[in-house]
Amino acid sequence: MCSNCKLFKSLIVLIIASIVFQYCKLNKDEHIPNVNNINTNFELIRFDQLLLNNQIDQILSEYPAFSKLYFEQIISITDTIENNKSALKTTIEAFLKDSIIQSIYSKVNAQYSKFDDVNTQFKSSLQFFKYYFPEKTEPIFYTFISEFGYGNFIFEDKNKRDGIGIGLDYFLGNTVDYKAIDPKNPAFSNYLTRSFNRDHLVKKTWECWVDDFIGANSGQQFIEQMIHQGKKQYILKKLLPTTSDTILFEFTDPQMKWCNANEVELWSFFMDSNLLYSVESAKFNKYINPSPNSPGMPEIAPGRTACFIGYKIIEKYMKNTNTSLLDLVKMKDSQKIVELAKYKPRNK
Repeated sequence: MCSNCKLFKSLIVLIIASIVFQYCKLNKDEHIPNVNNINTNFELIRFDQLLLNNQIDQILSEYPAFSKLYFEQIISITDTIENNKSALKTTIEAFLKDSIIQSIYSKVNAQYSKFDDVNTQFKSSLQFFKYYFPEKTEPIFYTFISEFGYGNFIFEDKNKRDGIGIGLDYFLGNTVDYKAIDPKNPAFSNYLTRSFNRDHLVKKTWECWVDDFIGANSGQQFIEQMIHQGKKQYILKKLLPTTSDTILFEFTDPQMKWCNANEVELWSFFMDSNLLYSVESAKFNKYINPSPNSPGMPEIAPGRTACFIGYKIIEKYMKNTNTSLLDLVKMKDSQKIVELAKYKPRNK
């Protein structure tokens, strides 16, 4: 055998070994359970397509809860869908003929006529959902368009099952200049719209459910809000364990690398600034909520750096206490979480 062929075979063996090692390391580090045998009841309703195809009778009869929300509140074309259906159909037809709506539908269909990859992500996430929350019923997902009015929301569907709306016009990426839609709307700031794309669709949808599941944060202290955000990020990580951290945290790759490389400095910054027990939200708002930056930190630092640290604290707490996700949600004592976590950050 020629020396080049031997070298090529050796390289192939090394590459395969490297891939296997990295895969095993990922599973060891992330503790991803095997959920392949878990059956789920996956339902994703392409409401946008049913509406475009003028299947009004089917929509009203099969999806009454979402239809009521959609026609009465989201696009607000009627006071009540229970009234004259003939008039409602006429109004819907006029809505679909509107040039702006047609333009949105054109963009949505160009990107989302094929939904297999998204369906696969949802099916996988539902298996993890049933693994961690076996007593809970899977939510039903609905896609729609709203003329850029709504991204994701949760509502009570039939049989008191959770329904989650997915506004596809909020996930069109570079095909839409979101800033031009309403330049004064902070929701269309560049640091936010960079995640209005297909890659973030499943994460943002589950984020809506997680927000509702763990409830509002009643704590006023910075540390309480940090821990609350950390819980959300931790649950999202468990539901979407193979999703990139850049998507889960909505950081750019350089921002994510910077946070990992400066975890010690981030924690020290919050302590040295006497922020941990502060209740002055104006001082720490940008470290908790979406923001283009974190004041007082290098330019590369993203907003919401406290969410990253909050996640790290929760991660350590869960390892130390072997707590279930349900018990984590019930645990409201942020100070106790910090104490049991024994968090001592290290830079990667």
